Amino acid sequence: MSIITDKALQFSLLHNRDKPLILSNVWDAGSTKIVERSGAKAIATSSWAIAASHGYEDGELMPFEVVLNTVKEIVTATTLPVSVDFESGYSTSPLQLEHNLIQLISLRNYASAPRCRLTLWRCPRVHHYPR
Repeated sequence: MSIITDKALQFSLLHNRDKPLILSNVWDAGSTKIVERSGAKAIATSSWAIAASHGYEDGELMPFEVVLNTVKEIVTATTLPVSVDFESGYSTSPLQLEHNLIQLISLRNYASAPRCRLTLWRCPRVHHYPR
């Protein structure tokens, strides 16, 4: 198996109905290492914490390149699976969402392949769900 497949399987196996997965949120490489050393089985990012640590408000106000670089630092700092709070994908169109997801997925070449959580209700052009 590849590192990516191993991480995906490891992360999936952590989702167990009988024993909930508890994820601690991180915002940079330092907080990632602290959470990993505390015995965590997986890592999650917090869009608010990442934005605040760079002096931005939450809600995709931070440049996408800053988000991508921060996630790269986080996945490089750990061997654990990482779940990324990717908000609405930092996009206003399906094409931009695809482009940004491809860039996020390209981080799989690092130690820990990221997974992402999307909040599509913030991106009305991507779908037609009521608010």
